[in-house]
Amino acid sequence: MDELRILLRDAEDAQGRTLGAIADDPAQVSRLKDPVLLLLDVLSESEAVEARHETLQVLTRLFAVCSAHFHDVQAFQEAATAQGGETRDQHSARRGNAVLKALLASLNALSRRDPVDDEAVHTLVEMTRDLCLQSMNAADVVALFDFLRLGRPPARRLVLQMQKSLMEMDTLPRAIFTMRGPSAGLTVPADQPLFTKRGYSCSFGVCLDSKKTAMALFSFRGQNGQGVSAMLDGEMLVIKMSAAQGAIQQVEVPFAEHRARMEKEWVHLCIVHAKKMVFKDKLTVYVDGKAVFNGNMGYPDPVYMKSRNCIGLRIGKMI
Repeated sequence: MDELRILLRDAEDAQGRTLGAIADDPAQVSRLKDPVLLLLDVLSESEAVEARHETLQVLTRLFAVCSAHFHDVQAFQEAATAQGGETRDQHSARRGNAVLKALLASLNALSRRDPVDDEAVHTLVEMTRDLCLQSMNAADVVALFDFLRLGRPPARRLVLQMQKSLMEMDTLPRAIFTMRGPSAGLTVPADQPLFTKRGYSCSFGVCLDSKKTAMALFSFRGQNGQGVSAMLDGEMLVIKMSAAQGAIQQVEVPFAEHRARMEKEWVHLCIVHAKKMVFKDKLTVYVDGKAVFNGNMGYPDPVYMKSRNCIGLRIGKMI
């Protein structure tokens, strides 16, 4: 047990060092999963109940740290293997989440034990659920259904219940859309009210085609043209507000550095527009959780903003 406790302490220390390094080098996020993968292997191989219990306690803490970064899909993908003739996007789509794969392998290993460690199995299924809520691609879906086909009870039954509950959820925290090509986008039902009187937030994961100079983010406008819109235009983020009597405000945020990153990796972009009762209406832009712009832009009347609402698409000259 002494050797195990040293290993568990080292795993936590390693993840702590990685967290410190992320501030200077965001690419270090991919190393957060390494201690988790190690402890999943240890959990699968541990014979003693006490050893599994202590490993599970530390694993739960390490997994919680990782879960805050699961939105960075590429950081948690399986290691790349050479595949001739495939583009980067095609190759990436074939690689599943390394943590999910390890969780399912550990569930299989634990289900073979007699007696089965129910605490460990239930904890790993909960981890699998938390991961699936934040990050899933086609390879991950195939891995889950393969587990239902080849896995062993009781883990197979619990994973089936978990998948069923996810599919039946009507309160998912967000919707995720992949938009490609000049005609791709989402049109929101015209009669659906989108805004409160106090403001709105729009959040995106963006990975750009380097050949495409302009990309519409959103456009929320009424038939009379009043509303707001945003787009990436070259090296600028352009946000525009049109109000009554033709009043127009436009904010241009220098975006060259962030656009260069968006052409190489997924970047999180969030635009927050707030209505102020006394002070000027506020506009804030965040990139990967850090504010890169704080300024002012008028807030339009939400009553007139519900007939031509688009995400990732422009209708006519709306910006």
